[in-house]
Amino acid sequence: MATTEFIFVFLLCFLGFAFLPAILIFIYFMSRSICCFVVHEKTVIVKETCGQFKELLMPGSHFICPLVSAKRPYSYDYFTFDDDKMKRIKKSEKIISLQQQSVEFPRFEVITRDNIQCYIDLTINYKVINAHDLVYNVKNMPYMLSLLVNAIVRSQCGEMDLDNIIEDPQQISRLIGELQEYVKDWGINIELFKVQKVEAKERLKEKLQLTKNAMYNCESSVRTKKTEQQSIIMKAAASRDQMIKQAEGKSQSIILTQEGEAQAIKNRGQAHANAIDSLVPGMGNRAAAFTLADKTCDLINIINKQTKSQIMYTHGVDKAEVMKCIIGGYQ
Repeated sequence: MATTEFIFVFLLCFLGFAFLPAILIFIYFMSRSICCFVVHEKTVIVKETCGQFKELLMPGSHFICPLVSAKRPYSYDYFTFDDDKMKRIKKSEKIISLQQQSVEFPRFEVITRDNIQCYIDLTINYKVINAHDLVYNVKNMPYMLSLLVNAIVRSQCGEMDLDNIIEDPQQISRLIGELQEYVKDWGINIELFKVQKVEAKERLKEKLQLTKNAMYNCESSVRTKKTEQQSIIMKAAASRDQMIKQAEGKSQSIILTQEGEAQAIKNRGQAHANAIDSLVPGMGNRAAAFTLADKTCDLINIINKQTKSQIMYTHGVDKAEVMKCIIGGYQ
């Protein structure tokens, strides 16, 4: 009997020492990774019981029975550049961060309204605001977000010229409102949507050169027009001054002519008065004869100016002598 008990105890000890390390390791990992754990600040864990969503485990200490409950993993993949080669990285995490995160998209090609191909680099910052929607409403959120951003940006760039995109790339960044409307059920909030770089290479250089030439031609045309306009203004001013001088000369000539005619009239009147003064003492009742003689002299002058025939007197051209002759003949 003693021998049998000894053998039984020996077997128990042997089995215990043989499986003890495995049992201890199993208990350690079960207690550390599944059963008892701590959720840190700004992180959250999705808990499932029997394959269904149970609750969100907030920061603090928690216990999960490994037989009925588990942590729901959050799987995603993204692209990175290594030595100018694009690599796709896949990850699966059971702890979801609530901090702001950045997604840098590889550059993609767009076609502008003026049919020019260019490349755009984008950066998006987002923050998880609802871990339940992130896990259950979308699969591989970063990849889905990249497809959505590509579609929205290409649509917007198709309505813009290359010059507008280069001069104000933040027009694309203003699409953050439209983007947020699409991802509102994904449990994230878009914090930043920024264009890092716009490239168009040879077509861009060609277009910029054409634009530069057009601007130079435009400036040259403006300078030419200004010179022509200034020349026209100077010619108009010179012509105006010449016309003013001509008008002043003509006016002065008219004034001098009028003054000469007035002086001639005055002289004729003075001569007439002198003739009358010389005839009046002996005139008496011969006023009619005097008037007739005066008119006759004027008529003779008119005839001499308008015809080739000349009426000549032996007394010369002195009007007084002519009138005496006429009055004497009348008597």
